[in-house]
Amino acid sequence: MSHAGSVLSSLGVLQYAFAGFTGAALALAYDVTLIPFIMAMLLCAAGGFIAFAVATSTPARVYASLLLFEILCDAVADGDAASLGIKARDVLAQLAADVEALLGSRG
Repeated sequence: MSHAGSVLSSLGVLQYAFAGFTGAALALAYDVTLIPFIMAMLLCAAGGFIAFAVATSTPARVYASLLLFEILCDAVADGDAASLGIKARDVLAQLAADVEALLGSRG
């Protein structure tokens, strides 16, 4: 069961809520200059940059890799590995190598 539609609609609601909050804050901060608007744009740009940096950081990539291996291990456990051309030994060897690389990079 896919929840992609629910996730996308939730993100849309968050965008509208953030826009409403930002609009209200700008209305309260308005002082006949463009400074409040420029500050709001700079804060939003900085927030977007920070969100991008967090989303593309090493932990996010490691989590995505582990999630992929979980899916592959489920396929092996369900017996779907042969139809997908996956060997259980290859999945476990790759997972062990990735964990070793992760633990080695932390030290």
